Amino acid sequence: MAYEVKCNDKVGRYVVAARDLEAGEEFLEETAAVVGPKHHTPPVCLGCLALVAGDTFCGRCGWLVCGPECADLPVHKDAECAIFASANVKFGPPPEDPTADCPQLECVTPLRLLLSVGSERWSNEVVKMESHSEKRRGGADWEADQVNIVNFLLERCKLTGKYTAEQIHQVCGILAVNAFEARSSVSGGNAVRALYPQLAILSHNCVPNTSHSISSDYKVRVRTTVPVKKGEELFSTYTHTLQPTYARRKHLKLSKYFECQCSRCADPEELGSNLSTIKCPKCEWGWVRAENPLIEASDYKCGKCEFKMSNADTMKAMEIIKNQLDYLDPESVEMREQLIKKYHSFLHPKHAHLTALKHALSQLYGRALDYTFDEMPDLLMERKIELCRHMLQIADIIEPGLSRLRGMILYELHAPLIMLARSLYQQNALTGLALLTRMQEAEKVLAQAVQILSLEDPESMEGQLAAQARFSLQQLQQTITMLPQQIDIVDGDEHIGG
Repeated sequence: MAYEVKCNDKVGRYVVAARDLEAGEEFLEETAAVVGPKHHTPPVCLGCLALVAGDTFCGRCGWLVCGPECADLPVHKDAECAIFASANVKFGPPPEDPTADCPQLECVTPLRLLLSVGSERWSNEVVKMESHSEKRRGGADWEADQVNIVNFLLERCKLTGKYTAEQIHQVCGILAVNAFEARSSVSGGNAVRALYPQLAILSHNCVPNTSHSISSDYKVRVRTTVPVKKGEELFSTYTHTLQPTYARRKHLKLSKYFECQCSRCADPEELGSNLSTIKCPKCEWGWVRAENPLIEASDYKCGKCEFKMSNADTMKAMEIIKNQLDYLDPESVEMREQLIKKYHSFLHPKHAHLTALKHALSQLYGRALDYTFDEMPDLLMERKIELCRHMLQIADIIEPGLSRLRGMILYELHAPLIMLARSLYQQNALTGLALLTRMQEAEKVLAQAVQILSLEDPESMEGQLAAQARFSLQQLQQTITMLPQQIDIVDGDEHIGG
């Protein structure tokens, strides 16, 4: 066993390495205890969990499926189907907008988990999972669950004699606190949720040292992203690492019912990533940061002068900017560049809002309409390289090592490095020796991207990208091998060989 489960009064159960683990080493493989629709989900097939229009129903229970084959899948037929059919509870009219939330489906995954009560896995693993029922009790989520799930299952589905309201709230809490997002197994799969009792034991940290991949059969594989010594704790992350501290802590408090106090959250500079840092409007070189980021209502203060911003004013400003980001055209390069120019005098260059814009641009350049690689001048190639290097600087702090984030950024970086080098060489702006050096740099970048992305499930988007990256790496290596034969290098000078 590569890991060991321990327990203390502060966090409850947690996981440490039972031996030294190398970066990229898989230490846990687990099948899902339950898989089903997310809590807020559009209409989906209850067999394969694909998105559906809402006009095809199971012949037995009358709930959403793709067709007869999906209706007969055990995940549906042997679970909620029998309950709905026995109680004669039909699926009501779906929402007119097929992308809108479908509250009727909120009961499905909790019911599937309830049906495992008494099983060996329930008794040995699931029942030990934290539900935070006391913290959830009486809150908005609890009240919504009472109506859409508890009352529906007990009254409409006639399960009063089999389960109690407290049991149903318990499984709702277990899922809310512990479930992971996965993709449905059909092509272009939509978001679903899956419960992994062993993976859920890993404590959260805003700088995780593990990463996980979920395959099409909903098996999760967990690996280290950096070397971990024997006895050191293994961390997952339950939030988005590219968010600023105040947003991460708010999300964790609302959805996971704890207040993160990791070293990153406790540091006003976020370990040097500065994702929460604002420029001082009063002095030229000052940076404004939360005085105590572990206090939700903390004011913000400049580190050089005595300028202060109230928490309320700071949060209002951040919300205004975030709203502008949320409503951006997903393909617009120009609007993102304009927002960067607009807010660069107010936010730190690495602030989360600017970083979100730069992250998107690092992917749009080379792909977006009018910005494909064939259409981009050298200046925009340099811009894409600059953006990728910006993202790498941040990833090296918040998701170091063999993380998916770093792998994707490295993949984005290799192409503009190659294309810019070739363009400059063709313009005689780059010597043959410099061309070779730049191509070798691109090779190192791409090789590392291949190393990271190859750790992903082969059927996932990242896994498919790994296959493309491996092919590109082979081609690049062949080019580099041939290059010295095409360029004669003598005493630092070179010319095209004849």
